[in-house]
Amino acid sequence: MVIDLEGIDPGKYMSLEDAAVFVGHIKTRTGRYPMLYTNHVTAKHIAANRDRFPILSRLPLWYARYKPGIRNVFPMGNWDAYALWQFSAASNCGKRRCPYRVAGTLTDIDVNVAATNAKALKAVWAKGELLPEKPLDKPLLIASGKAESFSGAGMDMDMIVTGSVAKASFALGLR
Repeated sequence: MVIDLEGIDPGKYMSLEDAAVFVGHIKTRTGRYPMLYTNHVTAKHIAANRDRFPILSRLPLWYARYKPGIRNVFPMGNWDAYALWQFSAASNCGKRRCPYRVAGTLTDIDVNVAATNAKALKAVWAKGELLPEKPLDKPLLIASGKAESFSGAGMDMDMIVTGSVAKASFALGLR
C-alpha cells in the first residue's frame, strides 16, 4: 500500500493533515502503515516539520525525484535513505546504454530502484511498520553574560552562557 502525496498546497492536493488521518485509517483497517510516495519538495517539507507530521515523516519513502543523482539529500528528517527512488530513464541514461531500461520500452519511462535487495524490500513493505523516530534537534542559543530565566510556552532550549549550559523555556509554542 502506498499513499501518493503530489504536493503541499491544500488547494490543489490533499492536505498533509488529511493525509495523516488517512494513513491512520489505513493502519486501523489493515494493521499496516503504507509507504509514502512523494517528491523532493514535499518530502523536505515533511522532514523539516516532522514534529507536526510524526506519522508521515516515519513512513518508508518512495522518493520521486527526476534527477541524474541524489547525492547529499539524505539523511533528511527521519529518512536515512529512500526505500525506492523513482526517476526518469531519459534523465539517467544515455541513448545507447541504460542499465535501468526494460527491453522494448521507450527511453522516457519512470524507473524505480531500491536502496536494498529485493528480499529486504519485500520484508519492509510487507511489515508496514514505521521507521524509527530520530530526536528533534533542540535550538541552541549562544550568548555571553549571566544566565537569566526565560518565560514562555513550553520549548526547552539549551543556552550556552560563557561556557556553562543552562536550561531555558521559551514561548514559541513549538512543543
